[in-house]
Amino acid sequence: MRLYSLLFIGLLVGATTACAQKPADASSMKMDTTHARPAIAGKAASKSGAAHGLLAVSLPKATKDSLMKNIRAVFQRINSDSVLHAVSLDEDTLEEIIGGSPDNGGDVTGYFKNDTLCKIIMSFGPSYGLKEWEYYYDRGQVVFVYEKDQHFPVTKEGGLDHERLVVGFEGRFYFNKGRLIEKIIKRYDQFMAENIDDNYVRDLLDDTGAYTAALRQQVKKKK
Repeated sequence: MRLYSLLFIGLLVGATTACAQKPADASSMKMDTTHARPAIAGKAASKSGAAHGLLAVSLPKATKDSLMKNIRAVFQRINSDSVLHAVSLDEDTLEEIIGGSPDNGGDVTGYFKNDTLCKIIMSFGPSYGLKEWEYYYDRGQVVFVYEKDQHFPVTKEGGLDHERLVVGFEGRFYFNKGRLIEKIIKRYDQFMAENIDDNYVRDLLDDTGAYTAALRQQVKKKK
């Protein structure tokens, strides 16, 4: 499993700033955001229930449609549940997991029903914009992940407009028993250059491990 650190954002932003000095065009917005993922402290085991060596699985259309329908029902049930209680990680815990602090802060909040984790929202603000993830759980396993990548647009003068954020990438990932059954990717510009392959999806699940453990620990402390 690869480990990602937001401490590398400074290097990435430096490259972006250099590009921003040129007239804005599509190529100037292209960036490899590989190192922009939240890091895991050590090699904490994922609590997502994902199978080791995760690979996408091909299913008959009727089977996949049925599973996706059930996943959407889980999504709607969780988001409409008014009794879920929120638990957020404090700044010190986040910095310990990440290995530093993102330039524009970060937030990780878990939503629980009693002791059961139903949803996690993760938001991190590197210098170039904002990265967000939503994880939805059913019976202890991740069944759906929504990822959104936003960035500050290039101005006509060649700088960055820090008053606005534009969506550069959206990803929707559907899982069944730790296997990817469908992904829906939307790229709005060339800002995010990562390949959405098996390694990317594997890390998408593994990267929640330390956060999930910390959230569950906080729930235990509150008892």
